[in-house]
Amino acid sequence: MSNFIITPNMNLIAPNPGGTPNPETGPQYALDQNQDLLIIDAHNHSPGSGVAITPAGMDISTNLNFQNNSPYNVYSVVFSAPAPTSSLTTLYTNTQTGGGLIDLFFNDGAGNVIALTKAGEVNATIASLPGESYAGGTFTWKQGSGSTTPANFDIGSVTIRPNVAATTNGVVLGPPSAISSQYNVQLPIVPAQTSIMQLDTSGNMLATLVTDNSSIVISSQVLQIGTLPTHSVSQSTLAPRSSGSTVAAGGVAISAVLNISLGVSTNPIGGLSITITTTGRPVKVFLQSASGSGNSNIAITTGDSAVILNNNGTPFASYEIEMTTALLKIPTSSINMLDMTVNGTPGTYTYTMGVSVTSGSIAFADCYLMAYEI
Repeated sequence: MSNFIITPNMNLIAPNPGGTPNPETGPQYALDQNQDLLIIDAHNHSPGSGVAITPAGMDISTNLNFQNNSPYNVYSVVFSAPAPTSSLTTLYTNTQTGGGLIDLFFNDGAGNVIALTKAGEVNATIASLPGESYAGGTFTWKQGSGSTTPANFDIGSVTIRPNVAATTNGVVLGPPSAISSQYNVQLPIVPAQTSIMQLDTSGNMLATLVTDNSSIVISSQVLQIGTLPTHSVSQSTLAPRSSGSTVAAGGVAISAVLNISLGVSTNPIGGLSITITTTGRPVKVFLQSASGSGNSNIAITTGDSAVILNNNGTPFASYEIEMTTALLKIPTSSINMLDMTVNGTPGTYTYTMGVSVTSGSIAFADCYLMAYEI
């Protein structure tokens, strides 16, 4: 049987003292004790160097120095509040100014106190933009910490959404894709009454054209010009009228030159057709001289004839010409009529002319059939 044992935690030699079975005798007994004292003096409670110290065996009564080492495998950190707020590079908890919730703070190396949480959420002021703040659902940016001057932004397009939870609808504001230089666009002051928006060459939005229901009128969502100032529209500013056998609104419809003699009723006369589109005003329909030779006329031999004007194939005017002598010639301009049947009805209308011959004959020389909206 051995006269000593080895302890399990520090590998100390525990000799059997005198009076026990197999006691360890000197001087070995004294040498083993000296060796044990050296081991005890150097122990640090690490594995094999003593029993590990439990939290119950620790009494941390002052700041604990980690000697620039990091704690790890930490499940959580529980702070006490209030805590000192003056130490640099310190993470701690404390109440916000004015009391209330206990929040998380960090003091940076310059002594700035940074609130990381506030009012139950992450504090918006810790974002990367100095001068940023958040309150009441609104973010606010100033020109740096402590400034009261609003800050500018240099960003791309901005999407504006309604204050509706989970909405995906929004309005995207962005510059034109073909932009070639930087310029400013200034919003206008809200006018005192409904006005027309303008944009000048300097990028200023203006609202100086007031719909006063006199010179500028909005009626049934239609913009209209009211009473114009005297001489405000000069003759040179009027647009020229288009002409041809078929014309749009504002044009003058004109047929080919008519030279024909008819001895029987003919309606319409072939090849004599003009078409005009109107805005809803009456249309002037007439015959017009086609030359300056003085040869343009309507000639009627002895008999009874009538000139008929048609709109879309339906007669709307008739001129009776009765001749009891050998021959009568009248000016072509004698045939003219204001078609009131189209007044108030915008549309496209085709005008033709025909004749009704009871006896004798009627002839047309060097004339046009013409029409225009008055």
